[in-house]
Amino acid sequence: MQSAEGLHELCSLDRQIESFNNCLGVCFQVGCIHLPKSQSLKLYTIAALSKIECLSRKERSMSQEDKQKWDQRYATDDYRKTNPVDLLHEWGPRLKAGRALDVACGAGRNALYLAELGFAVDAIDISTAGLNIGRQLAAEQQLSINWIEQDLDGGLVIDESYDLIVVFWFVNMPLITELCRHLKPGGYLISSQHLAVEGDLSGPRSSRFRIQPDELRSAVDGLDIVYYHEGIQQDDDGGTLASAAVVAKNAD
Repeated sequence: MQSAEGLHELCSLDRQIESFNNCLGVCFQVGCIHLPKSQSLKLYTIAALSKIECLSRKERSMSQEDKQKWDQRYATDDYRKTNPVDLLHEWGPRLKAGRALDVACGAGRNALYLAELGFAVDAIDISTAGLNIGRQLAAEQQLSINWIEQDLDGGLVIDESYDLIVVFWFVNMPLITELCRHLKPGGYLISSQHLAVEGDLSGPRSSRFRIQPDELRSAVDGLDIVYYHEGIQQDDDGGTLASAAVVAKNAD
């Protein structure tokens, strides 16, 4: 799966190809193009495939940079939060334990909490160092968690259904929309994301890691919204952050 930025560029490319084909058909009808149609389409297809390959290389490069960044942070003990995200701490105990998926789990603080609540947990992340920390903590606490190393911008490898899926602070709205289809009937998706606002607040400086107002709500369209909030709140370190949070249920 491509990132939201990559998908936007590919959709734009699709529209360009469709427009090109339509124009080409008209030009052949009026006789204003003398190049054989098959050759023209072949040339444009080559250009389109080259564009897609460039986007793919860009995505792989960004994913590798993310992996290196997080591996370094975990390896140097620069990021070692152990408490679950507040939204999960509030809603997790209300839900019946079942199968859970923690997407972009990092060092596993939310996965460990879900396992403590009795969930059978799959935890996915790109960082080898983060997953190793999670494995060690799970072993120390005698918790069983299935740790999966995967680049989530490259597509979702799972083909399972879950009673609960959690995604915290990982920006990939097309992925969240896809994850909605992996919920069992009556299953829940819980997510918090950094919100794009003006001001000097906690959280990422890059707009790449923030979402626009109502973007998270749109990503879970089709689910029943149990809880939704956008605004300023206190973070785990006592600072303030702008976030969007959702708890949504698959009513099917």
